[in-house]
Amino acid sequence: MSKENLSEQDIRTKYITPAIIASDWDLHTQIREEVTFTAGRIIVRGKLQKSVFGVEKKALPHLLCTTNMLLHGIEVPSNIRHDNTLARPLRDYSPKDRVDVVITNPPFGGTEEDGIEANFPANFRTRETADLFLVLITHLLKN
Repeated sequence: MSKENLSEQDIRTKYITPAIIASDWDLHTQIREEVTFTAGRIIVRGKLQKSVFGVEKKALPHLLCTTNMLLHGIEVPSNIRHDNTLARPLRDYSPKDRVDVVITNPPFGGTEEDGIEANFPANFRTRETADLFLVLITHLLKN
């Protein structure tokens, strides 16, 4: 069977998950595969509803993100802000801002506006967006 005929689930199961396991990730404690529970809509409330945060700089992707949250059961995606994540100085993040998981799609190959690089330590200053995001993600993750 060619890869073009595989479903997203098949690709994850046959290619992505084995590659992650080969990189010494534990299948039972560090990896979660998406599971479909029902053909209907699942409404997310409580802790998860309050635990999903996001920031998107551009208007259209922000709209798509909030719409996607609605479609996936986040009833009020109020924690999805329209802003530039990199505009906040790294030093302004406190331990309460640390998170267990970061899911992102940084804009690889992008260039930030002048002055944004000043929000980062001197040894990490660049205008390349993916590099700045990697520094930020490393800083935000709990140990």
